Amino acid sequence: EFTEFSWEFVIQKNKLINLLGKENIFTLGKYEVDPKIFAKDKEKIIPILKDYSPDVIWMNEMPEAYEYKLPPDVVMDFLYSPKRKYKIIETTHFNAFDFSNKKFIPDEFLFCSPKHLQETKHINVPKTVWQTPIENNIRPNRDLTLKELELDPSKYHILNVGLFNTNKNQKYIFDLAENTQNFPIQYHFIGNQCFIEETGITNNQKNLSNCKIWGEKDNVDQFMSCMDLFLFPSIKELNPLTITEALSWGMEVIANDTKDNKSYTNQYKGFNNFNTIQEINVENFIKSKLSIPQINEIKVSYYEGAKVEILGDI
Repeated sequence: EFTEFSWEFVIQKNKLINLLGKENIFTLGKYEVDPKIFAKDKEKIIPILKDYSPDVIWMNEMPEAYEYKLPPDVVMDFLYSPKRKYKIIETTHFNAFDFSNKKFIPDEFLFCSPKHLQETKHINVPKTVWQTPIENNIRPNRDLTLKELELDPSKYHILNVGLFNTNKNQKYIFDLAENTQNFPIQYHFIGNQCFIEETGITNNQKNLSNCKIWGEKDNVDQFMSCMDLFLFPSIKELNPLTITEALSWGMEVIANDTKDNKSYTNQYKGFNNFNTIQEINVENFIKSKLSIPQINEIKVSYYEGAKVEILGDI
């Protein structure tokens, strides 16, 4: 583990500990420490690798795309030494990296999106794309499962899964929730909240009665198995697992399709239950599921020279 950011949001980390044993998990220091301590913490990987003598080192993210900062040069020089006996595999989950700036060259890439095959043509190492398959999960009884979650089956349930931050764009959903407070709709948010204060979501929106912030959960499948719509307005994505998981559960899915997003939305265009925010009016789409009349523009008609004004929603 490159850096321990928190012990508050650790569902994935705990799963690794349960699989591997705590004695086999090494953490190279904490977040926001003195730069000198940070460097010394990262240097701990050198004796670990010498002692363990791995066959493969799999970088879950390319080092150049680390969100925080790189280890010191002494670590990177050791890790990517031309004399290394182990194989280095890299995966990236970043959609905007410029591969012309790639400094550390692995022995192989395992990409999660075909987008990167084109962008790495100049790097002469083996490349493979591994994508999570869309499965055909059998949905359980909707009403019973909602009741297990202590939710009202008479409402239309909309789910969002992801880290709260500006890129994931949960603010879009809270704005939608404000506009639909008088309808039998419930919005659900599952995910780490550590950056929620940076999203523009107001305190009033956090307290909306039709919005429930669950935090991190280890039973996301249960939510997907019974809810009605997966709404994913993220601004920049590569190939998010949550879309695949939602489609595997037969959920209706609406995702954002900005210019940067086309690396993943195009591959789902053939699914009848997949739409993009750009293609439909999301609020009207949701209301149509409730058999609620759509709100159209007020129109002015003329009949034999007499002006007739139609007032109100039609």
